[in-house]
Amino acid sequence: MSRILIFVEQSENRRLLAEWLGHYYKVVVGESVVQMGRAVPMLDEPFDLCLIDGPALDHLWEWVRARKQAEHPVFLPVLLITLRSDVKLLTRHLWQTVDELITKPIEKPELHARVEMLLRSRRLSLQLQSALHHERELKELKSRFVSIVSHEFRNPLNRDLA
Repeated sequence: MSRILIFVEQSENRRLLAEWLGHYYKVVVGESVVQMGRAVPMLDEPFDLCLIDGPALDHLWEWVRARKQAEHPVFLPVLLITLRSDVKLLTRHLWQTVDELITKPIEKPELHARVEMLLRSRRLSLQLQSALHHERELKELKSRFVSIVSHEFRNPLNRDLA
């Protein structure tokens, strides 16, 4: 089951999102504390999608960018909940952190569709990473096999010539 991390500053919105999304996914509500003037999430567990609002992103954009970078090349989607007016305030962070926007008021079918599309992209990215890893293992196995066979062919010939 996909895990969704929610960072939403307004507690009632956070509760409603967690409750509704909890019917379809495993939901984790992120907590943050302010340390030395910046927010630091109190979460190290894995997640498949981060749902974040503008005020939370303003505090956590460095952490979000670092988590995405740590997962690279696997896609870790971030969905920003915003008002149209918020987008201008957050543009300095958007290109590094956010993969999709949804505006308030949120329509449940639209939110569900966007979450599903982002999670599908995440699953495909994970499958691709797994296939690449498997391909590398097969390539290494083939290389070792060729090396062993080559050695075995050369070894008897060297003994026969001596």
